[in-house]
Amino acid sequence: MKKTLLFILFMLTSCKTKPILVEDKINILFIGNSLTYYHDMPKTLQAMLNEKSNNFNIEQSTFPGMTLKSHLEDIIINSSKDNIRVREKSLNELTETEKKLQEKNWDFIILQDVTQNQYFPEVTKEVTEPTILKIKQQVKNKDCTFIIFSTWPSIGDYPRKKMCIPKHYFDWKKYYVNEEVSNKEKFCSTEIINLEEDIKILNESYNNIKEVNNLLVSNHPNLHYKVRTNFPEIELYDDDYHPSEIGSFLNALEFYRIFSNEKVDKLQYNGKLDSETAKKLKNIFK
Repeated sequence: MKKTLLFILFMLTSCKTKPILVEDKINILFIGNSLTYYHDMPKTLQAMLNEKSNNFNIEQSTFPGMTLKSHLEDIIINSSKDNIRVREKSLNELTETEKKLQEKNWDFIILQDVTQNQYFPEVTKEVTEPTILKIKQQVKNKDCTFIIFSTWPSIGDYPRKKMCIPKHYFDWKKYYVNEEVSNKEKFCSTEIINLEEDIKILNESYNNIKEVNNLLVSNHPNLHYKVRTNFPEIELYDDDYHPSEIGSFLNALEFYRIFSNEKVDKLQYNGKLDSETAKKLKNIFK
């Protein structure tokens, strides 16, 4: 197939840049939940990238509350912005995400899991990492690049106490025996003293997943921290954890940085944000 453009992909500050020969379209798929789709973040990213090139095609398989694991195991009965009803898939059935994975030769797939799982090291090892491997095995394009969409801490006071949750809440098939036995077997998190420690825990969790699965990882926890500490007047949240219009714009900027060969502060597109707020967000990437 004819190669039409040569893009330099600036992945992450911790990774070396590498040239990628681009086909007529670069197909990008987001897999996640409301933390991805709130305020049409993938569409915002599409608009940002369209400012310089029409070679990007961004699609998504995102549903409220879904973990990466549920993307492979649950059939959707019905879904709205904030609610979803599902059932376990039967033999030979495909979930909506599995269908989407087979739809195209995806060049990039961005994986976003629920943030809570990152506070349970055993969950990332025993549930998240095997799920990522299963997703990778279903992708037709063997040169596809996978990126972890690293999410951010929720709003709330510190310290945050240690939590212990029954294992079968994370993987019913794997851990459920009966109510009496299963509720005694638990995964536990650690106490979180302050916001700085929260950011550190998230970064360590996502970086561990990155190393084990040979993935790239976004920089969202650190970006959120920079905005919250340098610009406390900027509201990044709609509620305790969902991104606001501003927060979604910030999230899109990070992916713009990853997929474009342009400096973020040179981007003209502001979406629905006022120019001053948009400028502050763009400048934190300097």
